[in-house]
Amino acid sequence: MKMNKLAMAIMLGIGVMVNGCGNVNTDKPVATQEQQQKAPLDVAYEKFENVQMRSSYDQVKQVLGVEGTPTASNTIGNLTTEGYDFNVNGVHMRLQFQNGELSSKHINGGHNASKKVTLENYNKVQVGMTYDQVKQIFDCDGSLSSVQQYSSGTKFVFVMWRNASGSFATIQFDGAGNVKGKVQAGLH
Repeated sequence: MKMNKLAMAIMLGIGVMVNGCGNVNTDKPVATQEQQQKAPLDVAYEKFENVQMRSSYDQVKQVLGVEGTPTASNTIGNLTTEGYDFNVNGVHMRLQFQNGELSSKHINGGHNASKKVTLENYNKVQVGMTYDQVKQIFDCDGSLSSVQQYSSGTKFVFVMWRNASGSFATIQFDGAGNVKGKVQAGLH
């Protein structure tokens, strides 16, 4: 009888250890093994890229895995605009919703660095060029910085190329993937 009680206690203990105990939060997405091996900045950036325009706040929260902090709310006529800041792995993201749908997203920073992000190369970037042409000029992929989509369907994507020194070029692309504009800071 003592052996059965001891065996049962051990089995129960093993069951608790294997299954865990307490409340489990199933609202938060579980990081994949691949995400667990990536740097926190890379995971945050990947989550940002996975946020789809026109998503609801709840859908965005599910993808990012965190609550947003309300920053602004405004209603003009039948258009309600709400802004939220999200902090994912120390990376700041600002998202804006219009009438409950994501209309703009912005991420601070960028995690690429290139020796070819120079003023000379920046000046080679021309309106109408494709992303691949710009990528070839800077010799690396850019980091998605911001996406804006208006109720009319017009969409703009802003991609940043950054130097290790912090200087950068941000290129604006239209919905067709062509350069519409550009801005730089600190390039030599």
